[in-house]
Amino acid sequence: MGEIRDPIYGFIELSEGELKIINTSLFQRLRKIKQLAMAYLVYPCANHTRFDHSLGVYHLSALLHDVGHGPFSHVSEELLEKYASIPTNEREKIHEKITAKLIENNTELKNLLSVDDRKSIVGLLSGTKVDVSLMRGIVSGPLDADKMDYLLRDSYFCGVNMGFLTFIGCLILLIFMKKGMIDIWLLTMMV
Repeated sequence: MGEIRDPIYGFIELSEGELKIINTSLFQRLRKIKQLAMAYLVYPCANHTRFDHSLGVYHLSALLHDVGHGPFSHVSEELLEKYASIPTNEREKIHEKITAKLIENNTELKNLLSVDDRKSIVGLLSGTKVDVSLMRGIVSGPLDADKMDYLLRDSYFCGVNMGFLTFIGCLILLIFMKKGMIDIWLLTMMV
């Protein structure tokens, strides 16, 4: 067991297995990819990384969701699509396909996770092998953990308060949704 101190969530507890995954070179490379690419040129404190964000999203639901990001984060998506030999469809982004390939084929992860575990993770991230649609929605959907974390983290490091208010609004709407008072598509339009 271990803990990592995060400026957004406080201490994040990690199991021994999760620490081993975080210590792989695949996950550690996320320390070199800025979450907001070159936004630090305008917002000097916006130096947080995909590593920080991935720990935050793990705290909410998913650890390996962003390992396929390239340099400059989403800014490099177009180049990756152009030069990667991985087919994508309209709903998938290239970093999501690369993430799946890395989880399936990375030697360090193969030593830490079983074939079934890796297939389950890829299935959950891609939405192809999810038994419970709610699980997919938590990882990737209109109000997913990824968005919840980047709203809080990006606004925190850019020095704006929007993320917290949006986060609270999303939580209130989720409470209504849980009680069956609002349809999910109406929620998406409201947010």
